[in-house]
Amino acid sequence: MGTSSVKGGMHIQLESRCLQTGSEATGAINVMLQETLPPCTLMLQFKGVEKTHWVERYSDAPDADRSHWHLKSESAHFNGHQIIINVRYPIYHWNCNVPPGSYTFPFSLRLPHQLPGSFTFSKGSTHASIEYHFKSKFILPNRKKLKDKVEVHIYEKIEAFSTNIVLEETIPLEGCCTNKGTFYFKSKFSQDAYTPDQVASAIIEADNTYGNLKITHLACTLWRTVRLRVVTSTWFTKEKILEVRTRGVGIGEKLSESDAVFLNLDLPSVRHLIGSKFSTTGSIIECMYSLDSHAILEGCSLCGGENPSIEIPMIIYAMYAHPPRQIEIPQGWNPQVFEQVRF
Repeated sequence: MGTSSVKGGMHIQLESRCLQTGSEATGAINVMLQETLPPCTLMLQFKGVEKTHWVERYSDAPDADRSHWHLKSESAHFNGHQIIINVRYPIYHWNCNVPPGSYTFPFSLRLPHQLPGSFTFSKGSTHASIEYHFKSKFILPNRKKLKDKVEVHIYEKIEAFSTNIVLEETIPLEGCCTNKGTFYFKSKFSQDAYTPDQVASAIIEADNTYGNLKITHLACTLWRTVRLRVVTSTWFTKEKILEVRTRGVGIGEKLSESDAVFLNLDLPSVRHLIGSKFSTTGSIIECMYSLDSHAILEGCSLCGGENPSIEIPMIIYAMYAHPPRQIEIPQGWNPQVFEQVRF
């Protein structure tokens, strides 16, 4: 039952360890005392922290006169630590000694709406996390302690998202430094927010009647961008999570609404890649997703090597709940239950 240097134990019991921003965290602090405590205060803390770590490596070039050929490699370690929230509340105060016995202190805490969601990222020597926990303890003299700590998962509430998004572009085509006409395509996205258990979809219309380059494939790609910050540096990565391809568009061919291509991205198939890396924006951690529909050209590509594309930001969010922890009830547990404290 928790951590203790006092004879007894303490345990935080929560109705759920998976909480939504703006929701109410409800639970109780269970205390068993086997010895008398001096006057003290029982405190409850809720804390959230962003943590980042990565390594950047540098190599010196040889001297200009080539007299020194041994490259010198150095590494710089970057560590970020940002407190998101750190609040403490007195649950109960005793002006006199606290006798041995069993006690239960129900509590309810309203979470702020503007909290970044829980997050875990690891790639090589790069690590990032957004973590939250509840902690309870007695404020006692002589450094004695009686406390407990429980981690919770915070997921962000999606207030609203867009549906039936339509974007279109007419793009000039160039190949081998010559004009190859124009290519028009339109992308319709059903929505811009999904859970990892859903299927994202896009509908593509294309018109290559004024183009002189064959489109070998039409495709849709899900990208994830992670950006980590400290005062002196920024770490960045963009990863392809999932891509689906379908038929192309020949020279002079047109795919109108009746011939439009349907592309489905099966997010459950990459659930292991998404993990707990949901869309979130903190102070030093940012994770964003985007959905990119594009045309892949045959042979010579556009100047600059890019294919025609339409990209929209997309939100990947959590929508599930962990079951409460199974608590082993001590034999003879018959606590004195105090009135619920609300914050």
